[in-house]
Amino acid sequence: MEFLQLLNYYIDELKRLNVKIRLNTEVKDCDTDCIWAVPEETQPRFIEYRGLKILIDSNLYAYQDYAFEWVRHNEVYITERSLRELDLARRYLLIRAYEGVGVKVISDKEAGSIKANITMREFRRDQPNLGKSISRGYWLARNYILTKITQ
Repeated sequence: MEFLQLLNYYIDELKRLNVKIRLNTEVKDCDTDCIWAVPEETQPRFIEYRGLKILIDSNLYAYQDYAFEWVRHNEVYITERSLRELDLARRYLLIRAYEGVGVKVISDKEAGSIKANITMREFRRDQPNLGKSISRGYWLARNYILTKITQ
């Protein structure tokens, strides 16, 4: 809920500032009055599964979020090590939310006994997140403004 409020704030601010946003657009021509902010990294895309046993053994935020959708039509497991890097409050709340929808949080040892149809196994030291995106956008805009001032 808090995240949605933050997104709505940025949407309103960008509209107020007359910022044009183009998604899924290839950079072809950019006049001197624009900034192209293209993600350096992306999260894995959501794929819908039905009737499968899914094991998430990954710290990627996307998979942690996708679990809520996948559990609607699948049996979903997530390992404890997938959640280890989260702060204690977020981990606790996420585990409680998983329990509420039927995602099973299992020990790393238990993961070996799960006969999953699909396994998400990827760990990153540094992964895309909203904070990094905001920071990158800030510095792109700041450098753009400084360039305009010095011209």
